[in-house]
Amino acid sequence: MKTLREELLAELSQWGTRDVGPLQDDTSLIVSGLIDSVGLFQMLLWIEEKAGITIDPATVNWRRDWDSVSAILHYIEQRRAEQPGHA
Repeated sequence: MKTLREELLAELSQWGTRDVGPLQDDTSLIVSGLIDSVGLFQMLLWIEEKAGITIDPATVNWRRDWDSVSAILHYIEQRRAEQPGHA
């Protein structure tokens, strides 16, 4: 079974606008142009599915919350922890 990080990296390879080889966890995705607005929308849908939440795009600080693999994983974990009944 793949980890969430491995799943995210696999998805990012499909959403990206250009191939840059293996991504590091702190590689800039948005600022560097590796992912475009269509990719961000696809990522939003993926995060909603993985975290079991609905995201209002107006509440996301894209550059802070989603500009790297580590930031995205942190965002998902944070949102999961905010859900009622999370242990």
